[in-house]
Amino acid sequence: HHQSTATPPGRLVASGKAGSDMCVGCQVWARDVRTDAGDDATLLVVVNWGASRDQHAEDISFDLASYYQGRAQRGLEGRSEAIAGVEDLWAHVDAPANVEVSAEGVVAVSQVPAGGCEILLLS
Repeated sequence: HHQSTATPPGRLVASGKAGSDMCVGCQVWARDVRTDAGDDATLLVVVNWGASRDQHAEDISFDLASYYQGRAQRGLEGRSEAIAGVEDLWAHVDAPANVEVSAEGVVAVSQVPAGGCEILLLS
């Protein structure tokens, strides 16, 4: 999915800075993709760039509402339905225990280790 040219490339949708709610050095990247079945989905990469081994795992929470509102500008349908499924593409696990998604599009990923990431497919 990530190598497809059928949809625009991914973009930074959230970044932690001093004074923000998200951890400093944490980022969320998103990309619209089409599944093998032809359905629209969102590929998310949640990164904790913590440079120090002493830095602890972070809980990262972010709102995708503005990202989904911009889908029409990218030539895709807006997302009117709630996110039905989450798949951890790295671990090959459906509905990973460390990921929660609200009906409003707020995504919370717990315990992302320093220097680590989560790669998720939201459908």
